[in-house]
Amino acid sequence: MGAAMSQSEQEQPQGTNPIPFVGIVAAVIVFVVALIAASLVFAVATNDQTPSASTTVNVTVKEYSVTAPPTALAGDVTFVVTNAGTMPHELLVVLTNALPGQIPLTDSGDPPVPVASGADKISEDGSVGETGGEPLEPGETRTFTVTDLASGKYQLLCNIAGHYKNGMWSAFRVL
Repeated sequence: MGAAMSQSEQEQPQGTNPIPFVGIVAAVIVFVVALIAASLVFAVATNDQTPSASTTVNVTVKEYSVTAPPTALAGDVTFVVTNAGTMPHELLVVLTNALPGQIPLTDSGDPPVPVASGADKISEDGSVGETGGEPLEPGETRTFTVTDLASGKYQLLCNIAGHYKNGMWSAFRVL
């Protein structure tokens, strides 16, 4: 004796099963999602356009301080330097492992040269960029770019006689 059939079983044509249809739809959805995910991974992995870092750093110099952000990204870095003081100043970007404000004073004169005594400037051998030319007059702004500035520890400083010693520096790290 057979069991009684429900109404939905009675309405179903012989030989058809709704389960395979649902399974096929689910498989298609999973396939499409996997295809989209694989396409995104491929697009990211094959993107050879690495963005070049380009950063602008605003710097203010005055008696006796250098104010600047503490970090920048490696790459081309443009320094916009404004003299907010009452006397001439300059800005050097110096790669150094010395503690901030502790680069030894070994030089004197303009341009700086090593001296046995009376040193009032640092050696500019580690300088990777500077405002250049004549010092910035009060109120003057000058811009310069250091191309491909590498990661490392730097100091932004004024190397006019006695200025570095009196606190015209700022620790600066390139990431």
